[in-house]
Amino acid sequence: MQQIISFFIKRKDFFVFLLLFAFALKLIFNSNLYQQSTFINSSNRISGVFYGFTDHWRAYFNLREQNEILTQENETLRNEIAALKHHFSQGASSDSIAFLNTDFTFTKTKVIKNSVLLHKNYLTLNRGEKHQITQDMGVISSKGLVGIVENTSENFATVQSVLNLKSSLNAEVKKTKHFGSLRWNGDKINIVQLTDIPNIAPIAIGDTIITGGMSKNFP
Repeated sequence: MQQIISFFIKRKDFFVFLLLFAFALKLIFNSNLYQQSTFINSSNRISGVFYGFTDHWRAYFNLREQNEILTQENETLRNEIAALKHHFSQGASSDSIAFLNTDFTFTKTKVIKNSVLLHKNYLTLNRGEKHQITQDMGVISSKGLVGIVENTSENFATVQSVLNLKSSLNAEVKKTKHFGSLRWNGDKINIVQLTDIPNIAPIAIGDTIITGGMSKNFP
């Protein structure tokens, strides 16, 4: 213990320098939007490369789980294709399919870093500006909403998770068509809150919540 204390005492000037240097950087980035943006983009590139490397090895040991997810998604797609075939076989017009919205396109990507234990959680994706990923794009998965793209670099993107106290998304109760705001209160990571719903709305356990369609981020 005495040796550790002596080590810090002998090098106190160096540690004081590091502390002051970090404080100076914080002042620069907080007061200068350009410097702040440059720092965020640079950090995004560096962390993206690191997370991509570690994710490569993590994915190798998660092949069984990934195959199970793909199997479930394939089953869902087959069901939707069957429903569409039945829809057209009844002579229905393609114009009557409300969910086919040409304003939105889908780009496959992969989460290479994800935090869920903080109050402001973020994800890193292995796609960026080179793949036409831009700020404010919505991100979804096979299980629902993920978040909104906040920053991008050439090959990576940072996403503000729905598990973020700053996140607020337009949502709708599918059965009653009542709109509200989907937020997270920072507590349980498997539960989010739907607020601003009228008191007269007949909400029941098991009701399905969907995106409200009033946002440019999601259909």
